[in-house]
Amino acid sequence: MTDDHAGKIAMSSLDIVQQRLHSQHLRGAPFAGPEEVMQWFGAVQAQEYPGATWGIAQRMHGPTQAAIDRAYAEGAILRTHSGSLTYRASAARLR
Repeated sequence: MTDDHAGKIAMSSLDIVQQRLHSQHLRGAPFAGPEEVMQWFGAVQAQEYPGATWGIAQRMHGPTQAAIDRAYAEGAILRTHSGSLTYRASAARLR
């Protein structure tokens, strides 16, 4: 990042990519479990269940399908469809 003469910060393409990966928790410290992922994001959206679980797993330390399935079964993650074919999952409890 660099400052221009007007005090604005200029970001390179690499800066933008790195910031996005960090803010989406694809880089840096992973979450311990699916509940933490969902509490951070509040909700995720996907076309199908496998896509949603893959997105959650990408942000976890040592992810397992069983841990994510258990979070759904225990109600820590809510699965909804709101009149469209899009699958939505949301945290049962937000921070």
